[in-house]
Amino acid sequence: MGLRERDRAAPGAGDPAPPSAPRRSGDLRRMLALAVALAALVGFARLAAPEHSSSRLGVGASEGAGAAPEAGDPAGRPPRAGPPEMLLRRLDPSTLADVPANLLLMGPSDRPFPSDDGALLAVPDFQGIDIGEVVVVDARTFRPVATVRLEGSPITGLLGFTPEADAIIVQRRTGRGQTLSRHPLDPREGTTSVELPEPLRVDAEQTAVLGRGRVALLTTDRTGDDGESRRWTARVLVADLLEERVVVDLPLPQVRADPVAEVLRDAPLYFPGLAWDEPRERLYLAHADTRRLTVVDLASGRVEAEADLGTRARDTEQLAAGARRMRNAALSPDGARLYVGGRDVVPRADPPDRPLGLSVIDTATLTEVAHLRLLSESGELSPDGRWLAWTSYTAVPVTDIERADGVGFSRVGLLDTISLQQVALLGNGYRSSYALGFAQDSGFFYLQSDDGEGGFVVRAHALPSLEQTAERRLPGDAWFEPRGAYLREAGLGAS
Repeated sequence: MGLRERDRAAPGAGDPAPPSAPRRSGDLRRMLALAVALAALVGFARLAAPEHSSSRLGVGASEGAGAAPEAGDPAGRPPRAGPPEMLLRRLDPSTLADVPANLLLMGPSDRPFPSDDGALLAVPDFQGIDIGEVVVVDARTFRPVATVRLEGSPITGLLGFTPEADAIIVQRRTGRGQTLSRHPLDPREGTTSVELPEPLRVDAEQTAVLGRGRVALLTTDRTGDDGESRRWTARVLVADLLEERVVVDLPLPQVRADPVAEVLRDAPLYFPGLAWDEPRERLYLAHADTRRLTVVDLASGRVEAEADLGTRARDTEQLAAGARRMRNAALSPDGARLYVGGRDVVPRADPPDRPLGLSVIDTATLTEVAHLRLLSESGELSPDGRWLAWTSYTAVPVTDIERADGVGFSRVGLLDTISLQQVALLGNGYRSSYALGFAQDSGFFYLQSDDGEGGFVVRAHALPSLEQTAERRLPGDAWFEPRGAYLREAGLGAS
């Protein structure tokens, strides 16, 4: 799993949106975007949700299910006043054309998330933060499979399906602290929960849903204070939601990990890269203030190994006040290779973003097998591990663009992980482009480019040929999920 930075493109940035499954690393801008989105949930109205036929979701005709929905609510109800409803539809992964008879009506703030195997799709239905429900549908036909009712204390995050796809994990705020709860798809099973041991602020990017009802979390502890200088270090928790208790609480004083809330301070900040290995129950942490790795065994709650990757001038030097160093990490599906990138953000520098290159790590020996001098600042692996895509904000020098505001445009790079060669640097003229991700079968790669008119363009490239197979222009409030080729866009009530 790796980092996605498509939110920097800000398509639909005005939409309040609950967080989706935590399969990404904790890049600062991504984490800030999530923090803003979570804060926006507080302003929502409450939803009175009776047990039966309570959902605002309307399921359109699926295969063999009758006629396609007509204009208006697919469930036959009149549109509500207020923000426009959103339509969720499936697209052909090659042509980006609509797949006939696959349409779902959903709320204006909801974003779906798939199960790990892509067979199920969970569609949240929230108007408030205290009550709501998640409708689970077959990802191919959009037929409803189950409805999970959520009510109680304010909901701050939906962490996704369990690996077994038999339950959904929810994060809640309780008093000054937080609670994790497991909501089974089978209504005959009861909900279980664990209250975290103290008031911790845990971002959805810093969680991993493990098997057998367990959830791992990375948070921070304040371990020092020298006047203007504060020191924060990492801490790992594992909660067992079947036994309803915290089974691992492991401080990591050797791993500096500044919280997002510190970004307003004029001090150097360090954000480590993290890669969850859920099948093998490990956490890889790439230190930001040094070139070290720490590996945590989540089953035993112990540090399994640590390694020093040596020194490199740029990414071991100390930062000046106000600067930030952000690592990111992506792990191959078989757990054999770890890809560590990152960048420094230095205010008032030109350019302000300075990439640190890409290190390729053999996880069996924790040694660096290659260091690539790529403009790699954030990366995401394809599901089969063959390709690594990244968005680089320094791929085109500012001096080459001649813009009045002096801001460079981003480009998208693609790395063949077998040959370790960059095979493409994709863009769209003088418009910024961003890596969206890969299709579930790794057969297509998608990137997004600004259209200069408040919208964006999604382009599909076949792999391994890189042939562009489709292009689709979308409004700024739309949202495209590459793994299932889902499109969310304004529907009922839209002007």
